[in-house]
Amino acid sequence: MIRRLGLYLFFSSLLFPVCSVAEPANNPDKRWVAIVGAGPGFSNRRNELTQYRLALSKDLPWQWSLSDKWTLKTRLETSYFEWRSSLDDGDSDVSKRGEDLVHGMSLSPVWRFEYLPQWDTPIFPYFEVAVGASYITDSNIVSKNTNHTTLGCHFQFEDRIGLGSDFGSERRWGVTTYALHYSNAGTCSENSGVNFFELRLHYSF
Repeated sequence: MIRRLGLYLFFSSLLFPVCSVAEPANNPDKRWVAIVGAGPGFSNRRNELTQYRLALSKDLPWQWSLSDKWTLKTRLETSYFEWRSSLDDGDSDVSKRGEDLVHGMSLSPVWRFEYLPQWDTPIFPYFEVAVGASYITDSNIVSKNTNHTTLGCHFQFEDRIGLGSDFGSERRWGVTTYALHYSNAGTCSENSGVNFFELRLHYSF
């Protein structure tokens, strides 16, 4: 069910321009956002991974007022990331197969639910959901056991949820914490999946 929901969200995101025609809203704050992030990973086997990310996103012109306190906004994000393992391949309990450095690229539509404070404050909290597509350079990752972790194929879905906040009167700076999941949603013969926590710092311009 979760896989089906992820596939639905990913492909339905391609309909942003179509769906928004019925109820468009001008977004005067369309901006570019530069992002850096990092965080530890965990999966079905012990990989001791850390993910590093550089990303760039663009606010899209479609947003909806859900109530006097909540607004749904959209943006598109592209990123480069690395998965680095701290395992020593010379240790006897480390798998002989699998890479300790994997590079990747991703493209994700993002739904942001912004809370509109009813008082004067420099803090603007939000909740984000994204289902995107990614490509990784190797689907086999070194693990701390006799078997390596295999993700099945180079194509992976990138699912994430996050909590964060923009800061300042112009909302230039922001911080977000994410939980991310990568898997091929059963499209390949193997599908171990890998998960990350990530802390991001971003700047709007």
